[in-house]
Amino acid sequence: MSDLPILISPSLLSCDFSCLKSECEKVIASGADWLHVDVMDGHFVPNLTIGPPVIAALRKACPKAGADMFTFHYEAASAPLEIIGRIKAAGMKAGISIKPQTPVSVLSQAILSQCDMVLLMSVEPGFGGQSYMRDCSEKAKVLRAAGYSGHIEVDGGIKATQETMGHAARCGINVFVSGSGVFKSADWAQTIAALKQIGSDNYMKDC
Repeated sequence: MSDLPILISPSLLSCDFSCLKSECEKVIASGADWLHVDVMDGHFVPNLTIGPPVIAALRKACPKAGADMFTFHYEAASAPLEIIGRIKAAGMKAGISIKPQTPVSVLSQAILSQCDMVLLMSVEPGFGGQSYMRDCSEKAKVLRAAGYSGHIEVDGGIKATQETMGHAARCGINVFVSGSGVFKSADWAQTIAALKQIGSDNYMKDC
């Protein structure tokens, strides 16, 4: 677990949709490890975002960024193990996400053993720019204590500060989604570098 990399995954929900290709190219050049693409259907959350055709176009435009991890919400799944199987059959890694009010105990050992990543929502899903909910990152401590060695990601309110990025890293989180924290900053490369430094300095210190 201690050798997991610190990864920064800017959320495209906060970028300029009118020039999506160039925004993706620029943020990758600025040091982003992954791109976080929120696919919203107007049912699980009230709004709509981009869908499969746009993702396919981005894959062609930014092949090095990849589109290799598919994360679904536990709360929207009636058969999570079946979904994980379908994701892996499609050649992708599988992640599972839980909302702020969902306890980590809902994730059985059977689910965790098949998941490459657990995503902890630290805001209510659906809209960018919300404030970080500290209690959500604390769930990572439970997962690490139970021996979960996969990626743990946090999404919501992450900025290049000790109060958000530092706290999440101390809890055992190694993948960080940051939307407005990156895209609304004056210098994307500087911000991503700062996020990585804070993450590296604090990772697992409270575990």
